[in-house]
Amino acid sequence: MKKYRILIIDDEFKTGDKSRKEPICNYFTNEWINQNPEISNKDEITKKLLIEFELLFSSTMDEFREQIEEKDIHAFFIDYVLGNYNDEIPKEIGDFEKNDFKEVLHLIKDRYSDAPIYVYSSKWNESLVYHVLEDFNDVFTNKRLPNQLLTFQNFKNAINDCRLNKTPPNWNSISKIGKARERIWDTIATAKNHVQFQPSSPSGDIVILHISDLQFGDKDTTPNDIGMWNNMEAAIQKYLIEKNLQGVDLILITGDVAMAGKKTEYKEAADEMKPFFRRLWGNDDAAWKNRIIIVPGNHDFDINACVLEYFKAENKEKERSIDFDSVIKQIEEQKDSELQDTKDVYQRLGLQAFREFAYELTHDEQYIRNENLDFIVNKFNNWGLRFICLNSVFRINAQKTNRAEISTDSIRAICNEISSGKEILTIVLVHHTLLSEEYLTEEEASNIKKALNALRSVGAKIVMGGHRHKNEKGENTNSGKKTLHTLEAASLRVETKSDEYVRGFGLLTISGTLKSAELQYFVFDKNDGEITADRAYKYEF
Repeated sequence: MKKYRILIIDDEFKTGDKSRKEPICNYFTNEWINQNPEISNKDEITKKLLIEFELLFSSTMDEFREQIEEKDIHAFFIDYVLGNYNDEIPKEIGDFEKNDFKEVLHLIKDRYSDAPIYVYSSKWNESLVYHVLEDFNDVFTNKRLPNQLLTFQNFKNAINDCRLNKTPPNWNSISKIGKARERIWDTIATAKNHVQFQPSSPSGDIVILHISDLQFGDKDTTPNDIGMWNNMEAAIQKYLIEKNLQGVDLILITGDVAMAGKKTEYKEAADEMKPFFRRLWGNDDAAWKNRIIIVPGNHDFDINACVLEYFKAENKEKERSIDFDSVIKQIEEQKDSELQDTKDVYQRLGLQAFREFAYELTHDEQYIRNENLDFIVNKFNNWGLRFICLNSVFRINAQKTNRAEISTDSIRAICNEISSGKEILTIVLVHHTLLSEEYLTEEEASNIKKALNALRSVGAKIVMGGHRHKNEKGENTNSGKKTLHTLEAASLRVETKSDEYVRGFGLLTISGTLKSAELQYFVFDKNDGEITADRAYKYEF
């Protein structure tokens, strides 16, 4: 799991005095615990201190300027008394002046306007507290205050009170440090619009349920759907116990929730899916709305609504109906380019029911506001994950109802925005992948390949899709060094008449270090619905 980065600003660090820096390091990190031979119960202690931070230090103004220019800082801890008050310490070029606290605040405001700021000192008195508040008031016009005023002894005493080298240690004091870290983590997460919950497993491993192609509304689909959800939950829980994992953290849905993109189909889907979400994460709907990400598939596009709107079809009773023999004749006479003249209105109508359903599940306004439904989900950056949602069905129209294409303009904008994936594991969600090539025209396959290759160039490592109703994993490579793993979930509710299709789902477990992952596929028996583990794959990133 990615660690938030804290910059500690204190002019006394330049003296090399360990008594100043060491307590702060110990307060925010666990490495010193693991390396200390005098401490027993290390595993139990670190389980109560799950949250750690990456620390940077600045002892001069030059160092501070360099750090904020070169690093992505998530929070600041500043010693209020930054000036050099000790004449025995040689003053160096770039050292803080006595009034530089306000200058530091100005630089933070200009570059990191939302980053939490904590202030500490070993010399607090009533006058200093007054001046801190006055400095904040001068710099921040929105009457912002420091997130917390601390004494230097807060760090030192907290660690000493833990008695880590004693048997038993002071578990109460250890828990206090753990909760203090959680509060800081929550404050940073709120400031950066990240999720405020963490992966459920103490290891930091992230468990993702991948489902696709539910196609609610298909009259030939698998019966006994309630039993299906119950069986799936039981199979997942059994797997989690075997792997020593606590629970599912996220659900990714890669299209074709509906059969024909109708509102009635999405209502049926919501009625079945919500109880499953609540069993996973509790009855409070807010507990799961940030855990679901969804992209549209070709069956999510309501082609009927678009045709009716395009031809302004109304009968005398003003109902939404049409003489389809007349429509077919007009479609045959129209050229594709003419239909595309109204594509913006047309596309939004076709996916309007999907947009409303996706927003109902997620409360992510991008599903309503984003013009083309191609966007980045950054709210899991504090987990070290970034998701890219792509709409591969935006070019469907009355003449081509199963068309696959990803917007080149959207891919260019996304690549420009993320630029690099060095610190983040980037996962792409799209209904059509290169595994769908057998169902695509040469032009469609070329478009999808170019889009995914562009995303690979900025760090994407995994593509998750559906469409083919098969559990399948593939690899598409530009070179031996750049591998884009393509994971494809089968249909969760596929019709039972054909032996061509598989009914199943996938569980992807990403290690807390973000350096590896394990994919486990599951399949349903078509006769009795029993679920068994299928193929498994391991990845190194």
